[in-house]
Amino acid sequence: MSAEHFTFETDRIIRITKSHYQLAKHFNTLWCPEYAREYLLKNGAKYSYDDLLNIAKGQVRLEDEYLEKVRKSERPEYGKTLSDKGNISFGTPDTKPSGLLVIDTDMYVMKIWCEFVFGKCHQFILDQILKRKYDFYLLCDVDLEWTPDELREYPDLEMRKTLFQIYKYNQYFR
Repeated sequence: MSAEHFTFETDRIIRITKSHYQLAKHFNTLWCPEYAREYLLKNGAKYSYDDLLNIAKGQVRLEDEYLEKVRKSERPEYGKTLSDKGNISFGTPDTKPSGLLVIDTDMYVMKIWCEFVFGKCHQFILDQILKRKYDFYLLCDVDLEWTPDELREYPDLEMRKTLFQIYKYNQYFR
């Protein structure tokens, strides 16, 4: 039995991350967090082009780890975390897992991030886009309130609209 993938992309709005959590809870499954957040909190918010390659590789590893847990229907005890970042499994031991995996980000996000900031993209990221397939994407518009934190970029509404159009264009041509 193969697990279905669901990935949800945003323009880095914190409310959407909360929705990932709520979607995972609703579908009684796990959600794979954005590795970039963990990486940047550990290494600092200033990043280089090469940092984005490290982040992309970390995201792929994390996604594969979570996908394997879903495939094996592994569940930590209710309320226990899978990592120190607070990723929680829902349900009880007798609850049948849904077989879905909610993913906070993917290699399209990494591609757009690389190209938008540095004007180029690592071949690893492009190769992963061709290898990794997902069943559903949810792209949220910029009408959600932007919530600042130490890692969020582009608070300007016009810049967020530009990024939304880039994400929308990339979704259309998948």
